[in-house]
Amino acid sequence: MSEADNETADQQPLRVGLIAGAESLASLADAAMACPMQVVAQAGTRQPESLPGVEWYDDTRVMIAQSGVEAVLLSTSVRAGVQLGKTAVDHGVHVWRPPPLARSFAEAAEVVRLAQGSAPVYRVASWWDHIAEDVGWATGRCEGYKPRFSEIRVSAPGPSMQSWRASAVDAGGGVLTAEAYDLLEALIALRQLPESLSAAIGNYRHKAGEARRETEDVAAVILRYHDDGLAAIQASWDIPPFQRVACHHGVEATVVLDECGVAVRSAEGETLHERRWSADVRVSELKGFVAAVRSADQRPESEPEPDLTLERHLAISALLEAIYLSARTGQPEIPGKLYEVQGWREPRL
Repeated sequence: MSEADNETADQQPLRVGLIAGAESLASLADAAMACPMQVVAQAGTRQPESLPGVEWYDDTRVMIAQSGVEAVLLSTSVRAGVQLGKTAVDHGVHVWRPPPLARSFAEAAEVVRLAQGSAPVYRVASWWDHIAEDVGWATGRCEGYKPRFSEIRVSAPGPSMQSWRASAVDAGGGVLTAEAYDLLEALIALRQLPESLSAAIGNYRHKAGEARRETEDVAAVILRYHDDGLAAIQASWDIPPFQRVACHHGVEATVVLDECGVAVRSAEGETLHERRWSADVRVSELKGFVAAVRSADQRPESEPEPDLTLERHLAISALLEAIYLSARTGQPEIPGKLYEVQGWREPRL
């Protein structure tokens, strides 16, 4: 391909199909239209709830195989996302979808194997990829900073019983997987996997007139690290005040991450430095996905690139599975053991 052809390809919008439920279809379409994308097909909703002017398919697999899309954007249950991602790759179609990677570590390992062994781009969205530079700026303001104790506190309105997030089969997990995921990703990026953890989960809250969800709505976790550091995670649905915040405490300073930005606080609680997140993460995600697809189209097949984002998602899967296992056994569990079972080398992220 000549340089002129490359430039033309870069300028052409990526032809995408959307597979999403009615509750997320419009927002996903808006994000796609803010990128160099052309939405040419859709599936996953009833026709009366579909986008106007975009070809609708009542079968997601038919859409992937016959619509002529270059890529699919998925906003589905975790179970459906894993299945449809594989179908897309089998048809040579690029994949973008939100986390989590899968419902279990074994399933997540299979997704990584699929993604690493395929020509199409398989992208699982990452909050950390978009905030890492800002967090690096914040930690760089603290000479010799090293987090020794981390606190994650998450509370959010819970889903209804009709939502796939209430189903253990469809979601794989509850409030930890749905609401705490981004902060868990940042925790692993900053501190690696813990040496061991102890956890308890429960089903105590539900909407008036509804039965209890299958997935957990309360979770408490203590993590222990090789350097004697600690972390504590508390997550809940339907218990105000609603918040998402992580505090990573060092000896003399604390780095705080929340939905607005990152801040550095002194041991006395004074805010020393602060920076707000600078961009719409989903739009940035999709723009990066387009760039990755175009780059892959021009890269020789003999030049695979390591995907550190997928490795980080796999580590989160190990962390979550160890949490759920500890909650069942009542005993401390070791996330790294899951890597041994699957024959993977534990990563250094």
